[in-house]
Amino acid sequence: MAEANLKLALAYAANKRHQEASQYYKRAIKLTPDYQEAHYFLSLSYFLTNRYKEA
Repeated sequence: MAEANLKLALAYAANKRHQEASQYYKRAIKLTPDYQEAHYFLSLSYFLTNRYKEA
């Protein structure tokens, strides 16, 4: 299930919808806390939306 959330988040991110993508990265992390890819892309999403402190 975490992988499905990550894939959905990546689809949003590919369309420059980083706010929506962040929600699905968080869901993936909640389901699998050590999911490194989800953590990486969540931080990247925060960075791309100028949320530097959260990144």
